Amino acid sequence: MPKTPISTNNKHSTQYSSQDLDKNNLSSDLHSDLPSADSMQATKPKRNFWPYGILLVILLGVVLISISIRISVKHPVVDDVPFFIKHDDMDSAINDLLESTKALQNDFDFFINANATPTNDEALRPYSPYMRPPHRDKATQNTSPALHTKSLNTIFLRVLNKSNKPQNLRLQAFIQKIGNLEAQEIFIYNPKDSSYSSIKPPKKGEQIPIGELVLQENTQSKDSNKEAIYASPFFMLELEGRWIVSLQINQSDDKNTKSDIVVLEKEFFALPNQSTNTDSGTLQ
Repeated sequence: MPKTPISTNNKHSTQYSSQDLDKNNLSSDLHSDLPSADSMQATKPKRNFWPYGILLVILLGVVLISISIRISVKHPVVDDVPFFIKHDDMDSAINDLLESTKALQNDFDFFINANATPTNDEALRPYSPYMRPPHRDKATQNTSPALHTKSLNTIFLRVLNKSNKPQNLRLQAFIQKIGNLEAQEIFIYNPKDSSYSSIKPPKKGEQIPIGELVLQENTQSKDSNKEAIYASPFFMLELEGRWIVSLQINQSDDKNTKSDIVVLEKEFFALPNQSTNTDSGTLQ
């Protein structure tokens, strides 16, 4: 019986198998050392969005500041001028203004009314703009004193002389709508041709000039220097609501002298007039 030849490849096969095993082990070791896709995604550094948020806030602030500047330029805050001077000048001269007002009120009593001769009622006494009381919120048809809308109005002033000084007062009347700087307009009536002239303030925030108050009558025949009634030109206004009537009172004989000017004012309500007394005329 012939002997079966022993294959010499077994040793090599074993060796190859060992080498292959070693390679497989090495490959598996290498693969095990490499991070997996999940581990790579898990260990990927997160993006920091804080710088973007800070930049966004800064840009938003710049935009808001630009918008506010644009609005302030288009719609500037307009200061009223109750003493007919700038606020800075008023702050520095307020003591002198109050002293002048007090001195005038020591010599004269003033009572103001609209469309009727004022009595000596304390409610009709004008006051310094510095002492302006809180504004009333509501008014009725019976509210006094009252102006009439779309009707002729005139301001009457009663002056009582408490001293022996001559009553050589120069009186100018002004008016201003409270709370609506865009609606500052009145219409002065011209009796010569029954027409109306539109009057607006010289500058935004300033009062509308009505005109000079003219002496109407002396109520004390024995001593005409003790009491007198003054009246403004006729005027018409269209808007209801609160109005401030201001009086510039000058005791000086020099018309160019402003140091002696005293300002007194009174709040009026403008209400519809049930019996319209407007004359026929044309608004100009």
